[in-house]
Amino acid sequence: MPEGLKVLLAEDSPVIQRMLSVTLAKEGHSVESVGNGRDAVAAVQFNTFDLILMDLRMPEMDGFEATREIRRLSIPQPPILALTGDDDAATQQACLDAGMNGHLTKPVVLHDMLKMIATFTQA
Repeated sequence: MPEGLKVLLAEDSPVIQRMLSVTLAKEGHSVESVGNGRDAVAAVQFNTFDLILMDLRMPEMDGFEATREIRRLSIPQPPILALTGDDDAATQQACLDAGMNGHLTKPVVLHDMLKMIATFTQA
């Protein structure tokens, strides 16, 4: 089995954090979770990630601003996938404009998440 991905999960809901962490771990991936965008920006400065799952609405710094900050850093740039309850065209465009590679709608469907992860990584 190929080595799993190192995933940064930026999500302020402990319930969603746990659910996605367990799900990704079952797929062989390791997950580091943070509860806001500011902590996500800090995490990528000290660790290398293969993928970031970024909630859009978090305290301290939202997912849009965190993504813009991460994209400005001189680090290896992992794919960033938005996690959002909004599935409208304006939100999708705002995600792309901020530097995200794609978006997943909450509640996250396992098959859709794994398919999108495979699209942007070798997993």
